[in-house]
Amino acid sequence: MYAESNYRPHIVSRTNDYGIMQLNKCNHGWMKTELGVTDFLDAEQNINAGTFLLMNISEEYSDPHKMLMVYNMGEVGARKCWNRGIYSSRYSRKITAMADELKGF
Repeated sequence: MYAESNYRPHIVSRTNDYGIMQLNKCNHGWMKTELGVTDFLDAEQNINAGTFLLMNISEEYSDPHKMLMVYNMGEVGARKCWNRGIYSSRYSRKITAMADELKGF
């Protein structure tokens, strides 16, 4: 949440990513239907939807870099990278480094 929005709940990016978890507008439809999200700029709803998305991605991809690539660029974008032999991104390296720092590594 810090890396995505610096904890700002009402931020909308140039690429249509909303709220604390920066949920892309392309996901809003199914999140409204499946999760009952009514306001993507509401911090609680945004965090619940974002963590749900991360949970689903992590069930399919155990590698943290792959998981973060899918979260950040979508599955299609991540697969394009993987097909070119790229298995981490600037974003995934940044987030894993932040996580390592928080863990005290």
